[in-house]
Amino acid sequence: MNAAVDDGTETAKLMKYFLTADPEDMSQGALSERVRYLKKEEGGQKIMCEVMDRIREEGRKEGRKEGRKEERVNTVRERNRADRAEKKLREAEKELMLLRARMAGGDIGE
Repeated sequence: MNAAVDDGTETAKLMKYFLTADPEDMSQGALSERVRYLKKEEGGQKIMCEVMDRIREEGRKEGRKEGRKEERVNTVRERNRADRAEKKLREAEKELMLLRARMAGGDIGE
């Protein structure tokens, strides 16, 4: 639903209200009363703070979970890089051994 459309219908008015949730706007009956309570009255503000604290804590938990996941991915990437480097080193060592063997046998530089 496009909340920017204002065709004068009740749905359009409700969508406009959702965009602002103005506690002074009482045009939406029970919904407006609840918004006013949650935004303006002490008990409602306390509820909103508790909800926000829960949302923030869930975000922290999710962030820590994502951080651990990223750390595992980075560890695997580093292992793969190290494995590739080690493989190249072994290949270079083999080539060096072959070259030394050839030089010892007199095959090179004659």
